[in-house]
Amino acid sequence: MQCSMMYNDLDPELMRARQKTMALTTAYAQGYSQSPAKREALLVKILGKIGKNVHFEPIFRCEFGKNISIGNNVLFGPRVGIYTADHAIDKTERHLGGCQAKPVTLGDNTVIGSGSVVTHDISSNVVTYGDPCRVARKITAADKTGYDPTKI
Repeated sequence: MQCSMMYNDLDPELMRARQKTMALTTAYAQGYSQSPAKREALLVKILGKIGKNVHFEPIFRCEFGKNISIGNNVLFGPRVGIYTADHAIDKTERHLGGCQAKPVTLGDNTVIGSGSVVTHDISSNVVTYGDPCRVARKITAADKTGYDPTKI
């Protein structure tokens, strides 16, 4: 599975791992009022790699998490899912549990819009959204608004 090769999605060990990840993502969502450090500790348990200042609005979902790498300063809107697995298309292979997982990397300074379903790499410094998630545009200097909370 971690080598992007076909694996048996019905394997009992993988089914337990999926349940553990679902429990962790649920705890992350329910811990929204907790300190950022406590929530980040949950993300570290879920994801393969996580940068600094990563924030998910509720509810974030993924199947296993270990094939997901997230850069710094990434903001996720509500109801975002990141899925790296593709089930076999052939009906017999799919019935037998055939799956293939590919790593997904999300670049620095990226915004992932509400309801997005991320299934592939997303570059840095972009705004994305959709199902499937796709790049809408690059983040540029024109996005600066002049906001400064010290001047309010």
